[in-house]
Amino acid sequence: MTLALGMTPGILRESGGLCNLYCCMWEQNPVLIRLYYQETVTSQYTLSQKRERRTEVKKAIWIVFGLILIAGIAVGAVAAAGGGGDTIYADTSYSGKEVEISIGESLVVTLPSNTSTGYSWTLAENSDEGVLQEVEHEYIATQTNLVGAAGKELWTFKALQDGTSTIRLEYIRPWEAGALPAETFTLTVVVD
Repeated sequence: MTLALGMTPGILRESGGLCNLYCCMWEQNPVLIRLYYQETVTSQYTLSQKRERRTEVKKAIWIVFGLILIAGIAVGAVAAAGGGGDTIYADTSYSGKEVEISIGESLVVTLPSNTSTGYSWTLAENSDEGVLQEVEHEYIATQTNLVGAAGKELWTFKALQDGTSTIRLEYIRPWEAGALPAETFTLTVVVD
């Protein structure tokens, strides 16, 4: 008869230590010894696998931590290279004034508008598009059930390089050629 993993009582005697105990018990109950030996070897193997698994998990955690750290550094570097990235807001109270912004920052001009009257804001002038570039224009309706309620128009500009640009927006009916604007908004933007 052989024990699990091909071990015979003779091999166990030669190993010494606990194996001699197994050999002494072999003659009384070989099945019990076989099962005990299999459990001992299996549990030791499982413990070894658990240690290896823990080591792999620790390595994976460090790798993920490192990637997150690298991503954070990269985002910070991109933000620093692209300028402040802040947004400056202006409304009708800024008309005729001057604002200063940094390269990479955005300027959002918010003006009241009621498209149901046919009027809308039009960009009549941007004196230096190399300094300040229009990137978006949208109309936002008021959240109400009232017909003809006023909303607002948002004009977004991006500062590209050092310099000065004057923007002029006119509140007009586009189909009325040559008509004077109902309102005018002018803002000088200094980018540094």
